[in-house]
Amino acid sequence: CPFVAYFDGKKFQIENDFLCGKFSYYLRSKISRPDLLKFYHAPKKRGGKLTFQLQENEAEESFINRLKFIRVAHPKNSEVIVDSGFEKFYVIEQASLENLTPAQEVLVNGVKDASGRFNDRKKLLENKLESDSLILNKNDRLEFVFSGLKRDTRPVLIVKSTFRDFMMGEAGETKKIAPLASLFYSPAIVRAGLLFTAALYFVFGRKALGNWPAFLPVVFGVQGKSIVFSYQDGTGNFIKTAVNKPRAWNFSSEAVVLPKEAVMEDGTMRLKAEFTKRHKLAFAGVLQGEVSLPYRSEELYVKSAKSSRLGDVIGFLSGENNKFLHLIPGDTALIEIEDPKISLNKDEKETYLMQSFGVYTPLSSKYKKIAGDWLKKIPAEVKAYYGQVANK
Repeated sequence: CPFVAYFDGKKFQIENDFLCGKFSYYLRSKISRPDLLKFYHAPKKRGGKLTFQLQENEAEESFINRLKFIRVAHPKNSEVIVDSGFEKFYVIEQASLENLTPAQEVLVNGVKDASGRFNDRKKLLENKLESDSLILNKNDRLEFVFSGLKRDTRPVLIVKSTFRDFMMGEAGETKKIAPLASLFYSPAIVRAGLLFTAALYFVFGRKALGNWPAFLPVVFGVQGKSIVFSYQDGTGNFIKTAVNKPRAWNFSSEAVVLPKEAVMEDGTMRLKAEFTKRHKLAFAGVLQGEVSLPYRSEELYVKSAKSSRLGDVIGFLSGENNKFLHLIPGDTALIEIEDPKISLNKDEKETYLMQSFGVYTPLSSKYKKIAGDWLKKIPAEVKAYYGQVANK
């Protein structure tokens, strides 16, 4: 997936990856669901303009067809928390976040965890990798038991997560990432998927679809889920309610809104988190009551976009046509946005968010040649990070 970097006054620093978990939506248009990324760092102006940098640092191709920034003016005693569906956000009082209801009991693969690592509310809003965070692998599960909850108010689970060991890689090499057999559930699904892919190819043509075999894992929904949350109902069955998709670069916190039915008559709630990939879940706590405080926000649209490979690409980011900003490994794009119009009051602070639409796919052989020795182009910190990930 691509990365976005903010300007810190001296240089561009990576904030996080984006298009989080969106590669399961192949048709690069309205079918692509939005991603919503919160900036934990305050961007500085570069040459008098708010400027960000998009980067593609993996053996993948990104297709971005809409990009805008949101500036939120909110009380100093509050924090912006993005919804786990990446379509909206909440402004939550810091005192409420500091008093989240922690889990009374946590089971890690059925074994009671006594470390209290998931209940450290002081670390909730920090944006760094905690060395004591637990790495959970595919098929691992956590069970949380909460108590003292109200039955007449929807509980909101606040989670903090990061880390993945998955990269799509190059076309034709996906079998190195996941065994082919694990992609399919039955021969019927195999046939249906192949027919669907073939239909896309012949209807839209090679020009539109490119190296179409590379999209097979996308069509079949590889990596479509990350951390699946379920709540236990009155009959003892677990009902799937949300999917959390951790970001790869830094921790981020999201809000998972649960139904009232998740709370039992005695005020307890049992949640299960199932890991379909390798991730870290650093915190989980429950908020009830007033979720969002009043705030003011403004949309800041892209004024200028220049790709290191394609030149002026401003026309590719409006979402009003079928064009897309195409990033291949080693590519960067400088994005300048509108100046803010809302003036902050004395009791307010600002938070920036970025909303994006698009997908990413495996790197095709054609663009592998064009990218050349792209590893020389990516930041040293990225090379070091993925080297560290590979050794875990």
